[in-house]
Amino acid sequence: MNQKQTDITTGKQIRHLRTQSGMTQEELAGKLNVTRQALSNWERDVNEPDLNTLKKICFLFGVHMDDFAKEVITKMETCEKKRNDNLISNFSIGGIHMANCKNRNKSFNGALGTLGGLF
Repeated sequence: MNQKQTDITTGKQIRHLRTQSGMTQEELAGKLNVTRQALSNWERDVNEPDLNTLKKICFLFGVHMDDFAKEVITKMETCEKKRNDNLISNFSIGGIHMANCKNRNKSFNGALGTLGGLF
């Protein structure tokens, strides 16, 4: 991969698609139900849109997600999976903390059974 290809970021791609279509940041932000500041942050690569918003961007501009940012999508999916795994693994039910369970499903079912006995 040459240097020019590695310089392409999600933000640069969003800005390019937006300007090519003649939209302002305010207009695109409205279509995506986000603030103009959020869109500006994406275009400046301060942060990235979530996966659902990225899908909306691709749909609005008629771009296939694979063509848009395959590597970015993979990275985002990995981050979202880790975030979801953390949410699932760090919760309490009736005082039973689930963070350190080796077999979450077995422990979760056991916790539900314990709760069921309380009602």
